[in-house]
Amino acid sequence: MRTILESPFAGDIKRNIMYAQLATNISLTEHGESPLALHTIYTQCLDDSDKEHREMGITRSFPWYEAANKVVYMLDRGITAGMYDGFSEAKRQNKKVIFRTASTNDSLRLKVNLITDIEVASRFIEDLKQRAIDINESFLENGDITPYFSERIDKIRFIENIKGTKFTS
Repeated sequence: MRTILESPFAGDIKRNIMYAQLATNISLTEHGESPLALHTIYTQCLDDSDKEHREMGITRSFPWYEAANKVVYMLDRGITAGMYDGFSEAKRQNKKVIFRTASTNDSLRLKVNLITDIEVASRFIEDLKQRAIDINESFLENGDITPYFSERIDKIRFIENIKGTKFTS
């Protein structure tokens, strides 16, 4: 199944790239998809901090949506303006949209899978953040909304080993 993956890029770029790599691994190994995370490809040759380049990267990714069976939005690190743009395009093209978490928590996965709109996803994320703040969850310090990092540490280490990189939490 041809899948466009959407996740944050702006902000903590190193951590967001690792998260996109984890999302791609999950898509391949757990969902049997053929994923494409264009925001991690185009930003290797365009300057995301340049407004023209950013707009070019976003709009030039939209023709790929036509070939995709669905668009998956990964929520563990929040929703960016580019993800909102992608959601609008996916809806314009009548693409199946799925929201997903990298967390292994079954209850959280079920709740996220029920989301069908990016505004609902945004409110859900804000609620998760508030609950995490209320119980002083340390994973928020890294910009994570769920504890996916500790739950997926083996997959993250696997990706690090393949890439020969080190990712610190």
